[in-house]
Amino acid sequence: MTITKNNLERLKNEIFKGKDLEWKAAQNLGPVFQFAETSQAWYSNRKGTDIIYVQPKSPENAIATCYGCGSNVLGMEQAVTGWSYSGPGPCAGTGVRTRFVRYCPKCEVEPRSYDIEFTP
Repeated sequence: MTITKNNLERLKNEIFKGKDLEWKAAQNLGPVFQFAETSQAWYSNRKGTDIIYVQPKSPENAIATCYGCGSNVLGMEQAVTGWSYSGPGPCAGTGVRTRFVRYCPKCEVEPRSYDIEFTP
């Protein structure tokens, strides 16, 4: 099954009984993610896409799955180089940090092992 907007509608109807999802910022997953929850699971969404990950609340070590295709979600460490530009002259490097990136091996392309972030 491929990811379509129908999956967001399906989630709304099947899990949230037709109510609009109350998406919240997912601080631990980075600024591009938001989440909604029920008593049994967290549903995280990469903003601007139809990708939804389901993380059961119990057992604690349960594996997250893709809502669209049911595959286990994979993860990897990604090195992120920060750059800041605050005016005339060259950018200044703010260092390198790592972050954990999740992805569905069937519905998404495997992320790069590195990324660059620019801040004003």
